[in-house]
Amino acid sequence: MIYYFTGTGNSLWCARTIADALGEKVENLAPYQDKQLACSDEVVGFVLPTYMGDVPWLVKKILIAAKLPKASYTFVVMTSNGGASGSAFANMDVALVSAGGSLDAAFDLQMPGICVLCSPEDNAARLSAAPAKVAEICEALK
Repeated sequence: MIYYFTGTGNSLWCARTIADALGEKVENLAPYQDKQLACSDEVVGFVLPTYMGDVPWLVKKILIAAKLPKASYTFVVMTSNGGASGSAFANMDVALVSAGGSLDAAFDLQMPGICVLCSPEDNAARLSAAPAKVAEICEALK
């Protein structure tokens, strides 16, 4: 199962692309803010944006309350403007440990930014490079 959290659609696109390549299902994390996420799958993926160099607070809240299998292979793909997710991976692991799991693999994916510092040319370059980068991530996960 691959769970995603998205605002602009970057993470949703990435999650669907990875799910197709791995033969996994995709599910939105947002509905779990009001109910517990319980997953027993052998492979559990999370695709979400980096917010200010960290995991979005809503995702942290959901993961801390979740129940995940210790034996699962758990990965995260963080979409970000600059391709650097700061302390997000360490904080993601802390949240997953509190849910019974742990982080086995982590990937950064540079995607178009939504801030004023991003030029249209930079965003176009990131967007055109994304499919190849996601293909690399899929190969690593396989």
